[in-house]
Formats: sequence, C-alpha cells, structure tokens
Amino acid sequence: MFFVNLFKGWFLRGWFFFDLVVGILYFILFILISFWIYRMIKNKLAGKGSFKRGFSVLGIMLIIYFTIGCFVLLIFNGAGRHVDVKAESPTLTIQKKGKSLVVNKVSVKVPNGQSNGISTSVSSFEFIAVNSDTGIKEWTKKSNWQDYVLGQTNNEMIVINPKKKKLSFIDLLTGKETMTEKELYKKVPELKGNLSYEFTDYFIDKKKDMYIYGLDNHYYKLDLQNYTLKEEDSYKKIVNDHTFDHSFFQKGRLPVSSANENDQKELMNTLKEINSHFINLSILAYDSKESIAYISYQTKRNEQSLTLSKVNLQSKKINWSTTVETNDEVMGYIENNDLFIQSAGNLYRISLKDGKLHFKYEYLWNKSV
Repeated sequence: MFFVNLFKGWFLRGWFFFDLVVGILYFILFILISFWIYRMIKNKLAGKGSFKRGFSVLGIMLIIYFTIGCFVLLIFNGAGRHVDVKAESPTLTIQKKGKSLVVNKVSVKVPNGQSNGISTSVSSFEFIAVNSDTGIKEWTKKSNWQDYVLGQTNNEMIVINPKKKKLSFIDLLTGKETMTEKELYKKVPELKGNLSYEFTDYFIDKKKDMYIYGLDNHYYKLDLQNYTLKEEDSYKKIVNDHTFDHSFFQKGRLPVSSANENDQKELMNTLKEINSHFINLSILAYDSKESIAYISYQTKRNEQSLTLSKVNLQSKKINWSTTVETNDEVMGYIENNDLFIQSAGNLYRISLKDGKLHFKYEYLWNKSV
C-alpha cells in the first residue's frame, strides 16, 4: 500500500498545494528532458555521440529523478504516509439544473515532525463538491483554516474569513464567487460598516433568512431572496440560541429527527433490548412515522470499522447492516432515500432501502472507489 500511494502521489488530485508540488516536479522534468534531448541532437550533429548512449544516460537520470521526486512527495505531500483527512464544515447540498451536489470544506494534515515532544503537521484546505448521484468530483476551490462556512441559500454558500475581513457568496454548482461584500452593500446599504467578521454573530435559517448581530449592537434579519433588512431586539435570542446549528455542526452522530429527550431515551432502551452489547451506539436518524431508526455501532472493542444499520423498532429487528472502514466520528444526512455518511476523509452513499453501498468517495484523491 505504501508504494501504491507513493506512485499515486505523482497524479494531480484537485488539491491546490499538492498539485502545485506535483506541477513543479513535472515542470523541472520537462526542462531536464528537453535540455538533454537538445544536447543529444547537438552532439549527434557534431559527431560527438550517439542517440543510444544518450537515451541510456537519460534513462538513468529519470530513475534518479523519480527517486528524488518520490522523496519530495513523501515529505511535502505525505505520499505513502498516513495523513489525517476530515470535513471542516457543515455539509451543504444543492439540487439544481439536473445536478445533485454535496459540498464540504475538507482538510488534509500532513505530519512534518515534532517540536518539544509535540507532533506537528502542515494543513491544506479545499472546498470540494461531489456529484451525489455519480460520486464524481464536480469542482474544487482553494480554502484556508480561517474560512468559516456560515450556511447556504438555495444557490450559494456563505463564507466568512475573520483574518481577511471578507464575506463572500460562492455558487454551489460551480464554486465561483457570485457576490462580494461590496456588492452586498450595494443591495443593502444599511449593512455597510456594520458587519462583524465573527462567525458566531450569524445564523442562517432555512436557506432564506440570515440573522446578524451588527457592530452597532443591534440585531438584524436579512432576507436572502429579496435582500430586505429588518431590525428587532427579538432577533437576539435567535442568534444566541442558534450560534451552532446542530443540524450542521453536531459531530459524532446525525441529528435525531423529531425526537425529544424522552423519545431518545426510549429509543436507546429499545435498541438495548434488541442487542445489549452494541459498542459506541449512536442514533443517526429517527423516522417516528415508520418507527425506524438508523444507527451506528461497533461489534468489537477497538474495531477499525463501523457498522451502520436500519432497525425496525416495532418488530425489534435489524433490517440491514453495512460496514464502513472507520473508527472515527461520523457526520451525515439523509436525502433522496439514501444515507450519506462522512468519516475519516471519505463520503459514503448508502441506500436506505437495502443498505447497499452506492459509492465511497475519497477526498484525499478526489475520486470514488
């Protein structure tokens, strides 16, 4: 596996920094080959050498260069090594123009040594859009750790960067910026000079309304469809209570739909009746009408995999189970009768009907396997 991943490191994968390193290696290789071929032709015309000897030397040079290149990829891109890949943002979805996309901000951490006994790493960040029907990459966009995804409208994701003091609207279908902060001020002049760059000062509700805690200590609601602005003190509670929208930011399990605290306790008790030896049991989603629960658990301690199951709570039977290779926390959602799970740098699309795995998308390589 080490040598396979090391070889795969020579391919472009849609990550800006990694592709930059690979691009530099190929550029140097092109210059090297071009210079050597030019020199061979020049020597041949001068009667000082032969093509056979020239190509033999070139072959040796390429082997040496490939070895050096692998070392560079090993150090800078983590090729052949274990790297930490995970989603850094809420999962955003869009269905438009015949496409269904899943968009996430994803990070890759490449270990680069130790400092004072503490492991250090270099991180790269990218916005990645995957076609949820085909499991094929649609687009990628360079990001950084200061980019915070506030949420989405029907067409765009809204990103804020405290360091750059920038608020931007990015098209979910193309990854292109559709509206800048200055353009927003033209539509809503009242916001000019009054926007905070702290992500905790915003809450986007149902892709339609953005609640804002302004620098003037007033609370606003911006209609994201017609860009009208209202100011009310009552919006304070909405912003404060929904700073972290659990349907976006909750990790370790999916939100339990339509289940209050008592319902959740009852669900857990029922699941324990079905199997009292579930390890790290989590309720991914709950359908109260059908009395169906989707759960994740491990069957053995320290297991490097996670089992996902659909459970009929009335008959107390497991309808199906699917295993994914991860012992990391999971994030996900349900859409179009499928369960989408993100964990350990992979996106899984699983059928709710029979548990069949439609695809597994690897964010590190930006392709399905």
